[in-house]
Parts: sequence; structure tokens; C-alpha cells
Amino acid sequence: MKIGSSARSAPTAVIGNDMRNSFELALDHLGRKIAPAGRVVYEDDQQKPEVGVQKTLKLIESDKVNFVVGYIWSNVLLASLKPWWTRRPS
Repeated sequence: MKIGSSARSAPTAVIGNDMRNSFELALDHLGRKIAPAGRVVYEDDQQKPEVGVQKTLKLIESDKVNFVVGYIWSNVLLASLKPWWTRRPS
């Protein structure tokens, strides 16, 4: 399983970094059974819907993630939802 995550910079960097650290801690606690090391791909949506769409497409098409987590802002999530839904892995 490969997981993609969004939100790393701008004012959300603090929230994004906390989410990343929490996610990594949970993976360690579970013995990385869900996502072995190197199977989590982190991206930065820069709080911009158009960048969020580009990063979502990269996670789907290039990185071939099974699902994406970590959207903080609803405008980025809503913009990224259609590309994910139409191109997600079967």
C-alpha cells in the first residue's frame, strides 16, 4: 500500500508537520504494517487549489498511491476531489 499526503508549507506548515509527525508515529506504533518505510509520499499543496490538483495528479499518476490523506483546507480538498475520484486506482 502506498499513501500520499498533502499540506507542508505556508502558514499550514505547523499543522502539516504535526500531521506528518503524528502519522509517522502511528505507523511506527503499528510496526509499519500499513505502509512500510518509503511507502508514504509527502507533497505540498501550498494552500492553493490549483497546486493541490497538480500534486494530487502526481500522487495518483506518478507515485501510484492507493489513497491520499492530509488535506487541511476545504478549497484544496474540493478542487482535488474530482481528479482523485476519476483517476483513483481500482
